[in-house]
Amino acid sequence: MIPTTPPVEAPAAPSATIAAAPLTLGSAQLVPEQGSPTLEQPADSSPLPTQSDPNVEDVVEAEEVVEGGYYETDNDSGYSFEDTGSSTTSLADSVKQYRRENGRTYHSFREGVYALPNDEFEQERLDLQHHLFLLSFGEKLFLAPIKKQIHNCLDVGTGTGIWAVDFADEHPEAQVIGIDLSPIQPGFVPPNLKFIVDDAEDEWVISEKFDLIHVRMMVGSFLNWPQFFTRAYNQLHPGAYIELQDVTGLACDDTTFTYDPPSCRFAEWWKLVTEAFEKSGRDMDAAVQHKERMEAAGFVNVTVIDFKWPINTWPRNKKLKTIGMWSKENTLDALEALAMAPLTRVLKWTPEEVQMLLQGARQDIENEGIHAYWNIRAVYGQRPE
Repeated sequence: MIPTTPPVEAPAAPSATIAAAPLTLGSAQLVPEQGSPTLEQPADSSPLPTQSDPNVEDVVEAEEVVEGGYYETDNDSGYSFEDTGSSTTSLADSVKQYRRENGRTYHSFREGVYALPNDEFEQERLDLQHHLFLLSFGEKLFLAPIKKQIHNCLDVGTGTGIWAVDFADEHPEAQVIGIDLSPIQPGFVPPNLKFIVDDAEDEWVISEKFDLIHVRMMVGSFLNWPQFFTRAYNQLHPGAYIELQDVTGLACDDTTFTYDPPSCRFAEWWKLVTEAFEKSGRDMDAAVQHKERMEAAGFVNVTVIDFKWPINTWPRNKKLKTIGMWSKENTLDALEALAMAPLTRVLKWTPEEVQMLLQGARQDIENEGIHAYWNIRAVYGQRPE
């Protein structure tokens, strides 16, 4: 996420992992980055690999090789590391020793901070989710009314990097940085884009100031949102914008779906997921407070725009029906991703109990008689001129 040292300078030793109400990891294993496991694969029973030196740098950048206007790296992600025996090499090894739990893999850098997996199955879901945002936003990557030329852009929680790549392509005049805990970005990136492995909950020590900070689907990620907004405010140029694109939860405009009390297994699933995240200190309903927290941090012209993602094709409206078609696939794929680690780590469920819950939730998502939808919220605000 946010680089804790300027990319061009020698990095400092990493700060301590946030310890307040962590998602306890329990028993799990580290596995090398070699193709992600399928859901049916059992957990790897091989011995744990040797751990690398903990005093390694927090910031990892791609080694850049220009070829045809794009950077080519020597591995499967947008990162490359020289074999110099340096601390960079140690971190390169360690961040790719993904943690395996219950058939899924999770980030190893700052283990347990982020509860969702990073395997290929989840990466495909994130790319599908990007398509949903484009459908909702009329093919726009952001909604903030930026009139000045964008010179520097930061993408917090870049995931697969798909938003950052699209933005860099559309704005070749801008320098774009994508930050994430997992090095799962593509091998070919525009020449004005770089990815960095880091944790946005660490202290921000970076020389650049930005014209746009983009933050997507980061509810459930931060312990301290007010601190994040203050740091983002300080990292923006006067007049620059931050935009968050998030989910506030499930809703329904009739009586076919209720959350409290849960009217079906799908509603029960969401209630349990939010309970687990809340106990970990990383609330899934954080987006409800984005506007107030941004204004408290000093942002002005804060604007909220809500969108609906139906859970299936129940709407009559053609556009919403199309969004519902894609949202259904996204939701089906998100069921296990959002539930498995929080419910087993925090609520102490067994994997088998989680799978039984998911089986019922899948049936509800297929039921077009349930008129539920995800409420998607875009919130942008400006640092005063």
